Amino acid sequence: MSPLDSTRRTLGALADFLDARRSSMLESWRDTVDADPELDVGSDWSVKQFNDHFPDVLESLSRALRAWPELSPSHLGEEYDLADSHARARWIQGYSLRGVMREWGHFNAVVLDRISAYPEFREGGAALRHALAVWARLLNDQQSRSALEYHQLERAEAETRGAELARVLDALRSGARMRGSAIEQLASGVRNDLQVVMTTGALESGQWHEAYALRKLSRESFNSIDEALTNMVTLAHLEAGHEVRRIEPFDAAPGLALLVEGFRHVASEAGITLDAAGPDSLPVCGDAERVRRVARHLLLCALRAPSPSPVVVRWHESPRADSRWHLLVEHAIAPGSADGGTEAGRALAASTDALQQVVGVAPTGNESALQNGSIPVGAGDGVDLLIAKHLCDVLGASIEVEADASVLRYRVSLPMTYA
Repeated sequence: MSPLDSTRRTLGALADFLDARRSSMLESWRDTVDADPELDVGSDWSVKQFNDHFPDVLESLSRALRAWPELSPSHLGEEYDLADSHARARWIQGYSLRGVMREWGHFNAVVLDRISAYPEFREGGAALRHALAVWARLLNDQQSRSALEYHQLERAEAETRGAELARVLDALRSGARMRGSAIEQLASGVRNDLQVVMTTGALESGQWHEAYALRKLSRESFNSIDEALTNMVTLAHLEAGHEVRRIEPFDAAPGLALLVEGFRHVASEAGITLDAAGPDSLPVCGDAERVRRVARHLLLCALRAPSPSPVVVRWHESPRADSRWHLLVEHAIAPGSADGGTEAGRALAASTDALQQVVGVAPTGNESALQNGSIPVGAGDGVDLLIAKHLCDVLGASIEVEADASVLRYRVSLPMTYA
């Protein structure tokens, strides 16, 4: 047997060895991650959600070992898809980029340990070097692609922030033009009225009022600018890590019901019906204020949909995991109302698709429409959606978006308790 054939045989046998130990490798990796105090995300996800695409990475390693020294372009493409999907799923679960890289580091340690435990590698040799080279290439591709995709998701957030700042700037410039025009008209009116006074000595009171009334920005415009700037400050505080969750027992239901009641007049003025649906009591542990803030910003997303449509806020225990509960905000999708959505919305839709593929959620058929903006996610500036996402990061929650039939649904998955 030639050295090449011998190496191929050894690497193929190594692939069988790793396949037989795949479950134990994933379990060891989960235990290591659980024990890492530097990871800022709790592992109370279901096993499928937490494993994410790592079982597929092990499958990809086995195929690469069996294919050595050849590796087809389609194989590389599949690896890139795995890395992209992993980054999207972890982003939606609230992981930081640092957390994603630490997770890969723990996974690398487990794989290296199992490869070195292969009996034929006790004496080292060329086959071991080739096996390590195959894994090193795969790991490098996966890590770099995960980091790149995570960066792309953060860039989508930045583009959303930029669009909002541009909108505020346009509003301020428009206000300045309005004030300038009003002052110009005021000066002209004063000059004319003074001429009237000098020539006739009389001026009707109504004329004085009309002449000196400065055309200011409407209250709605001022409030809009104030709210936008407040949102940008809130977003900056969240991204700087200045908000820390406060954990205590509370009943989620009354606060959410009260929030919905407080928004009814806003919805009514826009011609939108707003309803609440959920149990009268839902005892959980967490940060009651920030949970209501998440609901508020998602409710604003729904109320600002392109066309007025019914909105429902729901809450209930998660059917997927006993350790979590769900907050949902739904609104009907009006036909022909697409506006392209926002970068943050499209990123959230793509990440939701990646996460739901892992869990095995059946597709609704609207995934592409959400990701390309045909069904807009976070219509308008998208900042409310971005704030809700970062608040979820603080709360150790995930946020997903899906469209089923004629309804768009934001789903927040929160822990029932915290360690």
